[in-house]
Amino acid sequence: MGSSTRSLGKVLLAALALSATAAWAQSEGGNGITRLLVTEAHVKPDMLEEWLALQREHVVPALKKAGVKQYTVYQTVVGETSAFVIVRPLPSFGEFDGPDPFDRTLGATAAAILRSKLGDCLASVHSRIENSQNEFFLDPGPAEALFVSRYRALPGKSRDYMNFVRAEMMPPMRLAQANDTFAGLSVTIRARR
Repeated sequence: MGSSTRSLGKVLLAALALSATAAWAQSEGGNGITRLLVTEAHVKPDMLEEWLALQREHVVPALKKAGVKQYTVYQTVVGETSAFVIVRPLPSFGEFDGPDPFDRTLGATAAAILRSKLGDCLASVHSRIENSQNEFFLDPGPAEALFVSRYRALPGKSRDYMNFVRAEMMPPMRLAQANDTFAGLSVTIRARR
């Protein structure tokens, strides 16, 4: 799973976002946008160790076998420490038309058992699609703690806000990263329904 696989429980998701939660980005070129599947999972506090073990021992190996190249789990370290954000690229909506990665690699019965065990650990789960704006991505490298900010542009002002990020925020952020005083940045926009 590469550099995006981090020690669970030590990483806090971070970056800047417009009408969305920030997420790890990986350039896919072309259109300048990387589509991400972002899942917020609230784990029952008494089931935390079991959920983490399921992630390590079953979920990650199954996804790796299914060809998922990046799957990053971030844990909140300030606030609700049983809240996680899981981010992975979503190359195609066609993924929703067929069997999911668990069914493909584990078979229907084993996949259903794994989903049931994961579900037993969760108080709530919510998934959404976000579009990472690749032009605003500054790789955070090996940063162990990251910070998230959410911003909502006024209606009709999204383009103005993105221009502000491009002209006013990115130049000092790039300079700060070059001076080792800032780790990285990612801007995502929640995909419209």
